[in-house]
Amino acid sequence: MRVLVTGATGWVGSRLLPRLLAEGHHVGATRGGSSPSHESRLTPDESSQVDWRSLDLTNALSVRNAVSGAWDVVVHLAGVATHVEAEADPGHAWNVNAAGTARLCHALTAEGDITGLTVIVVSSGDVYGEGAGRPNVETDPPAPRSTYAATKLGAELAARGVAASTGLRIIVARPWPHTGPGQKLLLFPRWIRELKSAKAEQRIAKLKGDPDTVRDYSSVDDVVEAYVSLLDRGVPGETYNIASGKPLLFRDAVRILSDCLKWEATLDPDPARAGGAQYSVGDPTKLKRATGWAPRIPLERTLAEMVNAKED
Repeated sequence: MRVLVTGATGWVGSRLLPRLLAEGHHVGATRGGSSPSHESRLTPDESSQVDWRSLDLTNALSVRNAVSGAWDVVVHLAGVATHVEAEADPGHAWNVNAAGTARLCHALTAEGDITGLTVIVVSSGDVYGEGAGRPNVETDPPAPRSTYAATKLGAELAARGVAASTGLRIIVARPWPHTGPGQKLLLFPRWIRELKSAKAEQRIAKLKGDPDTVRDYSSVDDVVEAYVSLLDRGVPGETYNIASGKPLLFRDAVRILSDCLKWEATLDPDPARAGGAQYSVGDPTKLKRATGWAPRIPLERTLAEMVNAKED
């Protein structure tokens, strides 16, 4: 299978490429964007097997050049990937995530025969907004509560619009938060850095976050396996949640990290994140039934690996 991965030097993309190569796929991959590159995760031999391209989702010519060629599947990971980045420049986030996805899908259809071509649009479980105390299923109406979530829903709509007018096959994947060693910018890495710093300075770690917030976290490796499972078992036109299905209170997550580091921490609400969903958990039943995928790695193990990982 010929697979093109956008955003391939990102934290998730750099894990997906070796899995695709190991499966024997012909792999194309794009570089670009302002986020830190994780390309060094690939061995020189792995990198040499990849057909590398540059991609700027805000530039139509760059997009056309990046997608040129014959592909069976495009896994579209590229985009503004964090709430912080999206809120810093909402217009840019819309241009990259929503308009950029439209450019990508239009460019693919302009390549010629799209028979058999499938685009996996990686969205976010955040598009559901507040979960109302139960795991979200794919038929729940979207109700995004942030710029990031709204632009990811915009990406879905952009892709579906192209699909409706051209016949391009689209699969939407909605992953909930995922974590693991090497992650730098998000919640658990911040908490771990603060805990380690506090322990080194012999003070209580004061972490930011609402203790009563409930989230659904998976290992990044489980999420990568979900993407692999969708390559040949996902059904075009469908949307799939990628989640553990297990509610996690922030207070319990902090307790796990404190136990790993054997250090005390407090958790106080962060005014900067006020207004976010209090409860957000995904139901992965549909994905399991379609592909056989299921999460394998306990969050406790993932967090322990992050605590013990060497700093880059």
